[in-house]
Amino acid sequence: MVIHINTLLYRVLKLVLIISACLLTPSLSSAQNAEKIVISRTNIEASRFGQFRGTVQIQTRMEDVKALILESESYPEWLHGCKKTQILVGDLSTGKAYIYFLYDAPKLPWYLRFVPRPKDRDMVLRLLWEITDGKLMVNLSDVNPQQEPDLEGITIPGDSSLTTVKQATVSWAFVAVGQDRIDVIHEMYIDPNHNGIDMGVMNKYVKDMVRKSLENIKTRFNN
Repeated sequence: MVIHINTLLYRVLKLVLIISACLLTPSLSSAQNAEKIVISRTNIEASRFGQFRGTVQIQTRMEDVKALILESESYPEWLHGCKKTQILVGDLSTGKAYIYFLYDAPKLPWYLRFVPRPKDRDMVLRLLWEITDGKLMVNLSDVNPQQEPDLEGITIPGDSSLTTVKQATVSWAFVAVGQDRIDVIHEMYIDPNHNGIDMGVMNKYVKDMVRKSLENIKTRFNN
C-alpha cells in the first residue's frame, strides 16, 4: 500500500503536536495550581474546633507585603470578618505590638434561623513578625490583658456585652519563590468561647476567614 508523502508528513506533524502537548501540560497545570487557593484542616486535640491552613501564590514584592503588615489600619480591608483594629502598645515597625481586634460574628445557616444571632467576638493579640532568608513570618496569639505585664495600666476598648475569644493562634508566612512571586501560607485556630451547640458553624466560619482573607490578599496584589 502506497502512502503519499503529504499524508505521511501530516501524520508525523500530528504526532509531534500530541507529544508536545503532553510535555507542556504538567508545567501549565503546576502554574495554574499555584495560583489556586488550597485549604486543609488539622484537628486539635481536646478541641471541637479545627485549625485551618490555606495556601496561594501571589505576584508582588516582599517590600509590598511588609508594608501591608505594618499598616494595621488596613487590616479590616483584607482580613475577612475583621471590623476594627487598634494598636494598644508597641510599634509594628519594631516587630512587636499588642493589637485589639473586633471580629464579626459568624452568620448562622438557615436551619439555625430561630437561634439568637451570636454577638461579635473581640480579642487582644500579640503580633510578632520577622524577615529571614526571604521569608516574612507573622505570628499572632491571644493574651490575657490582666496577666500581661506589657499591658499593665492600658485601657482595653470594647463592650462588656461582647464575648471575648478564649484562644486564637494565627500565622502568615510569605515566602519568596522567584522574582516578584511569593507563596502565602495562612493558618488559623480559634476557640470562640462558645458553650452552646455549635453544629460546625465556627469551623465553617474560620475556614471561610482563611479562604476569603487569601482571596483578598491575592486580589490586592494581583490586580
